[in-house]
Amino acid sequence: MIKIYFLILLLLSSCTTVITNVTNSNNLSELNVKQIGSYKRGETCTFSVLSIGPFGNSSIIETAEKGGINKIIFVDTVIKNRILYKNICLVVYGN
Repeated sequence: MIKIYFLILLLLSSCTTVITNVTNSNNLSELNVKQIGSYKRGETCTFSVLSIGPFGNSSIIETAEKGGINKIIFVDTVIKNRILYKNICLVVYGN
């Protein structure tokens, strides 16, 4: 019986996600979405398998450095949940 509970817990735990919000210091009403393509873009991802992980580095600083960004304008998160696999990507836009 304990094995069944453990298996259910293991399968359901891969569907949970904890995301911490970044404090918004800019007024998003001033952000022109059509201009996002003109900004530099950096993206880093982490992944986990069977809730073991995360593996990888997706800090804002690492993402900005990867995109060659000095001033961050907008930060977005892309989450892909699969049955056994989860991928969380951080996308940073800026100049």
